[in-house]
Amino acid sequence: MTNFIIETLPIETLTKKENAVLAALITNLYGEPGFSDCEAWDVRNTYVEQNGAIENADQVIGGVLGSLENKGYIEFQDYTVNDEFDCVTNSYRFIHLTREHWHLNPAWWDDDISDYSLRMLRLQVEQRNS
Repeated sequence: MTNFIIETLPIETLTKKENAVLAALITNLYGEPGFSDCEAWDVRNTYVEQNGAIENADQVIGGVLGSLENKGYIEFQDYTVNDEFDCVTNSYRFIHLTREHWHLNPAWWDDDISDYSLRMLRLQVEQRNS
């Protein structure tokens, strides 16, 4: 799937590293549109698996994710879970594709897509690539 994202849907306004980090994020997303439990470390691990190790990976991936957020491709959701039994609080920062970019995830391209706007985005991308 990653090769499909990078080779078939390269985004001209993004750098090579931004496209690679976006592909790593998409690889980690659920099959159901809009849902994610993907965090920056998931993206980093997938990026390193797909592209090889890089120096200061946490800082580099974090910076690229910040750039993708500024460009409107992703958004972050802070989520906190309080476990009263163990007296532990866990905080997460999930990463989501913004609604306008759901079409970048091929797993969300099922033929029975019920969301009209997602179907239209799919058609636009297919026409662009034909």
